[in-house]
Amino acid sequence: MTPAQKDLPAHDVYLFSPGAAVDDKAFAQGMAVLHRYGLETLQDRHCLSRHPKWPYLAGTDEQRAAAIRNALTGPWRVAMAVRGGYGTLRAAILALSGLQLTRIPLVMGFSDVTALHALLNQRGMVTIHGPNLAGLASVDLITRDRVVRVVEDRIREADLSLYGLIRLSGKGRVHGRLLGGNLSVWCSMLGTGLLPDTTNAILFFEDTGEPLYRIDRMLLQVRLALRSAPPAAVVFGDLIPGNPHGLSFVLKSFARDTGVPVVTGALVGHGSRNLTLALNAGYTLDLGREELVLSDAVLQD
Repeated sequence: MTPAQKDLPAHDVYLFSPGAAVDDKAFAQGMAVLHRYGLETLQDRHCLSRHPKWPYLAGTDEQRAAAIRNALTGPWRVAMAVRGGYGTLRAAILALSGLQLTRIPLVMGFSDVTALHALLNQRGMVTIHGPNLAGLASVDLITRDRVVRVVEDRIREADLSLYGLIRLSGKGRVHGRLLGGNLSVWCSMLGTGLLPDTTNAILFFEDTGEPLYRIDRMLLQVRLALRSAPPAAVVFGDLIPGNPHGLSFVLKSFARDTGVPVVTGALVGHGSRNLTLALNAGYTLDLGREELVLSDAVLQD
């Protein structure tokens, strides 16, 4: 915590923009959702900034890195990314360089925020895969309620668990830390040394807007790259291509070739239901009951 932050009152949610520039309307709609639940918010001063030469970024790398550092070192319960979009990894590497962290607020976000999750998970931190502020107005009530319970520290096991999954391969029960996020971002970080160790982990992936051949290509890359650190299982959330039948074929092929339990049907990602999950926390994947249940009490103290 910086000297200036010591004088700040504790807020429920700190809002920061680590990557892409933010639409003013989506920002206002997301803020309205949080305030409707009575949550106190504090926004980083660069939330709505734009890079002077690359207007698709929410400010310069240095501004976004400062926003990440502020988010990680303040007295708030949750630091919520305003949106994903390209640029998070650029800023996150700069933000975490030389930064010593022993405890952080719960960082919430998804999509390109996967890069920040991965860097923090590699350091042993637990983070929350959940909606960004700019998408709160478009997710359903169940998703919003789970977000609010996380923010208010009223977390139940079910708020960070998944039910009604679809088993593609494997049987029995699998235990492991949950890691992952956006498939495209994860693949872009393979081989960099910036990802957490996936050995015996339960990997989770979601994505949107990718044609089938690119999903297939990324899953092949994941499968080959993980030979040296094989996960215990893989869980797929929303993967939104134009051909659902073709997607089923791709995922079944991945399940057959990977040789670890694989399930689909997680209501997490870019759809209207984007359920919260705790990354780098312990989970049990019950393949008979087709559910992924939080088994780590770290968030329930």
